[in-house]
Amino acid sequence: MAVKVIEESQIGAQADSTPPKTCIPLTFFDVFWIIMPPVKRLFFYEFDQHSSSQHFIETVLPNIKHSLSLALQHFYPFAGHLTTPDHHDSVPEIAYSEGDSITLIAAETDSDFQHLSGHHARDVSEFFPLVPKLEYSQLIAVQVTLFPNSGFTVGITNSHVIADGKITTHFVKYWASICKLGAQNPVLLSESSLPFFDRSVVNDPKGLDKLYLKQMREFEEMVKSFQVANALTPGHPIIDKVRATFVLGRVEIEKLKQWVTSKMSSTFHVSTFVIACAYVWVCWAKCKRDEDVERLFFGFSADCRGRLDPPLPKFYFGNCVRGCAVQANKRDLIGEDGMVVAAEMIGREVERLNKHSVMEGAETYISDISSVMGSGAKGLSVAGSPTFKVYETDFGWGRPKKVEVVSIEDSGAISLSESRDDESGGVEVGLVLNKIEMDCFASLFEEALKSVTETDWIHGCPNFISGTA
Repeated sequence: MAVKVIEESQIGAQADSTPPKTCIPLTFFDVFWIIMPPVKRLFFYEFDQHSSSQHFIETVLPNIKHSLSLALQHFYPFAGHLTTPDHHDSVPEIAYSEGDSITLIAAETDSDFQHLSGHHARDVSEFFPLVPKLEYSQLIAVQVTLFPNSGFTVGITNSHVIADGKITTHFVKYWASICKLGAQNPVLLSESSLPFFDRSVVNDPKGLDKLYLKQMREFEEMVKSFQVANALTPGHPIIDKVRATFVLGRVEIEKLKQWVTSKMSSTFHVSTFVIACAYVWVCWAKCKRDEDVERLFFGFSADCRGRLDPPLPKFYFGNCVRGCAVQANKRDLIGEDGMVVAAEMIGREVERLNKHSVMEGAETYISDISSVMGSGAKGLSVAGSPTFKVYETDFGWGRPKKVEVVSIEDSGAISLSESRDDESGGVEVGLVLNKIEMDCFASLFEEALKSVTETDWIHGCPNFISGTA
């Protein structure tokens, strides 16, 4: 893949539209992400077949840059930087001064747009040149890459410490809407669409921010060991790994729900999220060749804005998620009732969050995660959510043809989003595995879905679910 940089710009908010200088303290929700690798997301947009590089540079790119500047008027902390405190036990802050900016790279490539924006297995290394690198203390960077006569991509790399996925995707959609509709659109200017910056609404009477800061420094070595054990090397693609996308349609999801519900030993709401995660976890477990691994875990994050007392504004700016993790014996996941085991474990954890305070056990949150990772267990976590509605990110050239979370090969996560082509409630799952495991996963995934559509799940059980695949 050849990628040629056309220009590199520094984009800041328009003068006099932001505070001259401000510091935003990190809360304990933010501190957890300090040592984590950045998030890299890539949006593919199809372009007119006869659009030239000149048209892109003279017409498309200026509009993208100008609208980004306008969006930063309301999301200016993205242009700031993370401070390094003088004292070891001091919590870092996000510092912003008027004139701060983010890097926007414009590039051109001779790569195959249709190939890269497909669902089939593609080498992970093909995506790295399309997303920008973050310099030290930077919080976000953007790269727009033209595929002449085919389309272009918008690649975004951001530090997780600045904000969670809900806010970063909201920022990108806000920017895209300005690019398409103009900055004076009343929907964009309404208070319900603007970020809320006041960190004082996050109560921390127990000093969790400093506790987490201390624990995260100790946790860092364990994270590195976990990455090595799971063949994850942030920023350095591993030669045998491929990424692929799998779709669970609304019909398949509903039939999976019916079957799992009919087999459950307890009653709880089996949501689309629960069933999709359980399905992927079981497929993944069946493809792992680690004979010595007995325990497998599954991790996901829950938005806490509406779960706190009092609840936070919908677009509170920052991180406001709590991680959750469940563990199961591998033999149970790959056994006859593996789907039921997985769904019950994930579903019960979701139900626990909904019934109890999300702050319950907050003091031991990091140590609990450490114990899971330090136990030798391997597993998956989730990046993204169907609730983010990433396929609504329209810069004026229609919905994205494809959205990829490039950074899942760094984190060992799956990506989860709404389905572009099944708007009735389907989901897309992005996955990175080595080639042998990916072939196995694809075979299991497709075989089971075929069984779903051809079998009466109340009276029959596909071979995959019964453990004989």
